[in-house]
Amino acid sequence: MTANENVGSGQEVPSKVLAVAEGDTKSLGTLQKLVEDDQVKSAGGADKLAKSHLTGIQETFTITAMDINTIRAGDAVFLQKIKLIVTSVSRDLGNPGSMTLELASAESVRRRYYLE
Repeated sequence: MTANENVGSGQEVPSKVLAVAEGDTKSLGTLQKLVEDDQVKSAGGADKLAKSHLTGIQETFTITAMDINTIRAGDAVFLQKIKLIVTSVSRDLGNPGSMTLELASAESVRRRYYLE
């Protein structure tokens, strides 16, 4: 059952709002994002998820290169002498194959994935 279904009546009802989070609206303006997640059951979990989307300006690099099949998300790589963390990898198979990496600084990864 999803949050927007009413059991027995066959009618859809709006999902419950568990949390609303605000960030640096004075300098960045107001952006809104609606997130539905069936795994979030409490207001505390919803607040943590909402805050994870308020990590500020994302400082990422996206590159496409020849595939190195040992590179995985979480690995550290160097791009022009800058140490970056791989946050996602997608691969296109072929001869030769290619990979697309999303890279971020260690500080950016800490802000985005390790909220406290």
